[in-house]
Amino acid sequence: MTGATAREAGWSTVSSSPIAARSAPPWVTDTVLSVGVLVVVEAEAITWVSPSVSGLLGWTASQLLGRPVASLVHPADALLVDPPSPSTGPPRRFKRRRLLCSDGEYRWVEGVVLGQHAGNNGRPATLLRLHDASNDRHADGSDRSDTLDEDADWRWLPAALDASPDGFAIFRVHRRGPEPATEQSITLQMINKVGATAYQIDPPLLRGRSLEEMAPPEVAIPLRDLVTRSSAGPGLHRRRIVVELPGWESILDVVAARLDPTRVVVTWRDISTQVQAEGVLMDAYARAQTAWDLLHDILASLPDPVLLVDGSDARSDGHDHRPPAATSDSPLGQHGPTCVFINQAAAGFLDIDESHAAGAPLEHVVPASCRSELLTLVGTVARSRQRHQARLTTRSPADSGGEPPRDVVMLVTASPTAGGRIAVICRDVTAEERERERLQQQRNSAELAARRDPLTGLRNRLGLETALHQILLSCPPDRHVIVIVCDLAIETVNATLGRPRGDRLLKDTAKALTDAVPDAAAVARLSSGEFVIILADRRPGWTVGSVFDAVRTGIDSCWPHDQIDVLVHYAHYCADPAARSSDRDGSDVLNAAITDVRSRWRDHGSP
Repeated sequence: MTGATAREAGWSTVSSSPIAARSAPPWVTDTVLSVGVLVVVEAEAITWVSPSVSGLLGWTASQLLGRPVASLVHPADALLVDPPSPSTGPPRRFKRRRLLCSDGEYRWVEGVVLGQHAGNNGRPATLLRLHDASNDRHADGSDRSDTLDEDADWRWLPAALDASPDGFAIFRVHRRGPEPATEQSITLQMINKVGATAYQIDPPLLRGRSLEEMAPPEVAIPLRDLVTRSSAGPGLHRRRIVVELPGWESILDVVAARLDPTRVVVTWRDISTQVQAEGVLMDAYARAQTAWDLLHDILASLPDPVLLVDGSDARSDGHDHRPPAATSDSPLGQHGPTCVFINQAAAGFLDIDESHAAGAPLEHVVPASCRSELLTLVGTVARSRQRHQARLTTRSPADSGGEPPRDVVMLVTASPTAGGRIAVICRDVTAEERERERLQQQRNSAELAARRDPLTGLRNRLGLETALHQILLSCPPDRHVIVIVCDLAIETVNATLGRPRGDRLLKDTAKALTDAVPDAAAVARLSSGEFVIILADRRPGWTVGSVFDAVRTGIDSCWPHDQIDVLVHYAHYCADPAARSSDRDGSDVLNAAITDVRSRWRDHGSP
């Protein structure tokens, strides 16, 4: 004998049958009896065998009568008897199968259908001729490969399914009528080891059980529906079934497919972990969607324009690229960041619909007046992944109320976010910018007033020291800095002619001095009647005489000599070149010059 033993295959040996041997059917003639081992099968059970069967399998005829054919077939092989075919035509050969012998071992057997006839109670009976196929060649010497059925590889299917981590089973559908909707029963024909694990018994012992015997109603009802639908037509049918058995709780993903009108293959996989992971994923997605909805509502309610930009397409070669001007034929999303989201404030400011902005290139969304600067800012953030700010000036669209467009200063903050996206927040700082300019002008005016005489508009002492310091720094090293001091007895004028006349005289003197000296000279009023002129000697051989004479002429032209006789002191001072060293400033030179002039007035009078 060849093949595995029944005990090794997980089967029980078949016991003797009490059914007595029956006589041959009338359509089994003596000629037919002479061709070898004959078997008659009705309703998948053996109803008659020829005496020669004992030489092939070791069983007596009485031991085989009434036996289901499936009880003799090795679990790794298919059924011996397939659905009957028309009796016309040549005999049909069945592929090799292993049949159980009386000693518990299996023998390879091949069969040929000799015909189909009416059996007991009008049921169809199939007459088979069997012969030993244990050797490599048949009895007639022909090669076995010439007679193997094209389905011979199917005998390896059960062993292959046992190695699968998924459950597999083949169910047979028994209908009591020709229509699919007819009342039917479903029994198990084959199941692999994984599928039988929950029952804790060998898979062959489950064969023949009905679906209701194998599973509780919570599982049997949906599984029956799935098998019934699959048997009705081709195609895959899928369903998730929750299994709750003692010691086994899981969620099965069940797939069924029709093999033939009476058989359905079913495979299932435990997806409990997958379902839990799906639940976690769905929960995370719901949380993320809730967070995004909240963020969307917050961004939409902000008064400042907000844009979310996808900067993954921005150039990242380290150089500052200014994007080309947008053209009507340029494709959307080509070479540059795209707009993902804008809030209502941004849509109103940009005069664009929110839905139209999503997915559009940023260069098509922002106005041309600030397009280049904004794209450069976004590109910088995309490359550096650092937050950057810039002040951009653009033009607002016309207001629906009739307000004309106006220049707007926007403080734009671009910050990198996850996924290569960039949040761009724009704040209108036009009012702040105007206020800053106003304060700067006030500051400049205050600084200028602090250096100016309020009556004449000339420099005061502070302004003169600043001017002298600048002149000292700009004067060549071989030139002199000239200081001219004029002291008008303005107190006498105020006492004699009145203060208004004295103030007017000071203003006229200031204008005369300004007109008499070069533009580069600095003219200042230090006290009531004291004026100081500072200028640099910039030409070789230059003298102060010409300027000194022009100063005296200017003062004489506006001084009222006919009404009051007032002595006007004039003096000039040539600063020491050492005064331009870094350890002395303008105030030191100015004080030295005034001290020198007044000492000469005191000692010698006006020069």
